Amino acid sequence: MNDGNILLNPATNETLSGAELGVMLNDYQQATQNQAIVILESAYSGALLPALQGQNRVIVSSTTTDQAVQYDPDLLGRDAFSSQYFHALRRGGNFHSAFYEAKRNYAQTPQLDDDGDGTFTSHDEQGRVTAQLCLNGCFTPKPSQGVYHNGDSIRVTLPPLPVDKDQYVGIALPDGSIFVLSDFNAFSSLGTSLPLWQGGDVMLEVPVNTGLPRGTYPLFLLRVPHGVNPLENPELWELNMGSLVVA
Repeated sequence: MNDGNILLNPATNETLSGAELGVMLNDYQQATQNQAIVILESAYSGALLPALQGQNRVIVSSTTTDQAVQYDPDLLGRDAFSSQYFHALRRGGNFHSAFYEAKRNYAQTPQLDDDGDGTFTSHDEQGRVTAQLCLNGCFTPKPSQGVYHNGDSIRVTLPPLPVDKDQYVGIALPDGSIFVLSDFNAFSSLGTSLPLWQGGDVMLEVPVNTGLPRGTYPLFLLRVPHGVNPLENPELWELNMGSLVVA
């Protein structure tokens, strides 16, 4: 792919050029008026950025134009950048923050273009588009601050709920224990059923003292169509995650 072509079949050397893929994207977006996000996972994938540039389009490559990459077959893809990227997205990050979270743990140099110029630029110059995009929509529990210390008060709020959705909320302790909430500060251990959230827009408010475990607290927000049992219909889940830290 270092020549800007995608090798489709090594046995026959069949390729798809970046220009051809760009035409396909143009046709798709003209026909649908949809936004497009393209994630390229391969060696030399950064070479495709110029050919795939376009408005209302995000291009992510796992490498630069001149970087080879070798994956460990025993890891079954877990060492790929896209694997780390989607893990960060599923934890509730937007496409911009998740990119930089995954990039920190990756040996290669991933690139992101969301301003349509076909080049990767700095952290501050990209992100105007991707910071507004999330895997399941940008809804996450929102802590009042990222890191809390003794004397602070943890306060977590929830985004507005669409009228056709039910939601379920939860929090995990640093030791992995998970609690679900049915109302403000109404904690119960995760069991064989999920209590429907019946509260308002404030999920919890807890003072930080020396007895509160230190570490990261993942925050869960699950939405399903109104009246649907989430445990019986996981294919209908819209799940996002946030987190807070007690230091």
